[in-house]
Amino acid sequence: MADPRQDYQTRLAARQALVAALSIRDARAAALRLITFALFACAAVAAGRGFSSWWWLVLPAGLFLALMQWHDTVLRARDAALRAVEYYERGLARMDDRWSGTGPTGDAFLDPSHLYAADLDLFGQGSLFQLLSVARSSAGAHTLADWLLSPASPAVVAERQQAIDELSRRVDLREQLWSAGAETTGVHPDQLVAWAEAAPALPLAWLRPTATALSLVVAATAIVGITTNQYLPFFAGLVLAALILYRFAERTSRVLHTAGSWSRELDVLAHVLATLEAERVESTALTRLRARLDSAGVSARTAIGQLHQIGRAHV
Repeated sequence: MADPRQDYQTRLAARQALVAALSIRDARAAALRLITFALFACAAVAAGRGFSSWWWLVLPAGLFLALMQWHDTVLRARDAALRAVEYYERGLARMDDRWSGTGPTGDAFLDPSHLYAADLDLFGQGSLFQLLSVARSSAGAHTLADWLLSPASPAVVAERQQAIDELSRRVDLREQLWSAGAETTGVHPDQLVAWAEAAPALPLAWLRPTATALSLVVAATAIVGITTNQYLPFFAGLVLAALILYRFAERTSRVLHTAGSWSRELDVLAHVLATLEAERVESTALTRLRARLDSAGVSARTAIGQLHQIGRAHV
């Protein structure tokens, strides 16, 4: 087995180099977007003064949209690389005994009346929880706290040790799970369940296709207006869209206030589940956990995707 310190140092250097390369791409993408926008503005001025056709706007507009997509991909990759750098830096800090004072303390789990939690410094600054916890979800943090606060049978301890031995050799998997969420708070199942239980009824079946069709009509009539100088259909479409928006403004407002919560939770869950479903595990405990990801013949990742679509339908 490779030396863990050397392995982490090698991986850290590789991720740092990747961050540097992606940062350069980020700067280039931003510059190209600015240039493309300037070209679009010049083409719009030229078309407005009659020097060229309005159709010349299509090329810079399409290029700008493509650059936005590429830039977003670059930013996502860079953020994942930055999280990987953080993962290996924290791992090396634990190996060098520099971990104290960094990471979650688990103070919320401390029960003053517990038999040994305070005496053994299970929670707080420099605690065992702070040393061990690399949880990316509140559920994971709760599980670790429960394990520290409650004794396990010898059979369960043996199963956990077997799982730890298997996971110790899967550095890539551990990195992927750490990189799943942009924040260490990760997933909050209680918030997700509360949102699902309080979600309003699904909208009328005609609303979503109507909204999509109306958006296309507005875009098409805008192009027609630019090319023919006939803007009445365009303004009619805008008025109709405004009426529909006003009719469902309250429901839309509720979703916009909660979307930042549940949408992020589902995104993180989908990433984690996709990673876990691609793994083949051998230890008893991990095999049992892996089997629980499937319910009634439907994978957890598929179910989360369906829930995400249902959530997006609440508009």
